[in-house]
Amino acid sequence: MLFRQHWDEIALHKDAIPLDPHWDRYYDFDVADILNVLTVRANGVLVGYMFILVFPHLHYASTTWAQTDMFWLSPAYREGWTGIRMFKETERHVKARGAKMIKVVIKLFFEADRGTLGRLLKRLGYVNDETIWSKFLG
Repeated sequence: MLFRQHWDEIALHKDAIPLDPHWDRYYDFDVADILNVLTVRANGVLVGYMFILVFPHLHYASTTWAQTDMFWLSPAYREGWTGIRMFKETERHVKARGAKMIKVVIKLFFEADRGTLGRLLKRLGYVNDETIWSKFLG
C-alpha cells in the first residue's frame, strides 16, 4: 500500500507517532470541497498521489490558496517526467479551482538525502519563501 510506503520512507518519530489518519477529517474536507486528491498511475496501477487543500487563506480571505497536505511518488517513477507531470497537473487543477498561490511542503531531511525535489520545484518556478521549524515534544 502506497500510504504505508510513504509513511515508512518519510515519517519522523515513528516509535512515538503512529500512522493513524484522521479519515473523518479528510471526509469533512472532501464534503467542504477543500480536499483534492490527484493520482498518478502507470498502466492502471497507482504509483503516486497528491493530497492538496484548496481554500481561502486565513490571512487573505479574498484569495484562494492551495496547500499540499502530502504527496508521494514511488521511487521507480522519480526519474524522468512523471514527477514533473504530477506537479504540472496539480498546478493546472488548483488554478482551475481559482487558486492564486500554491504552497508545497517538503521534509528537509528527505530533500537533504536526495537533493532532487528542490531542483525539480525550482525548475517548475517555485521559490523557497518560508521555512517551518518543528520540535518533537515526545
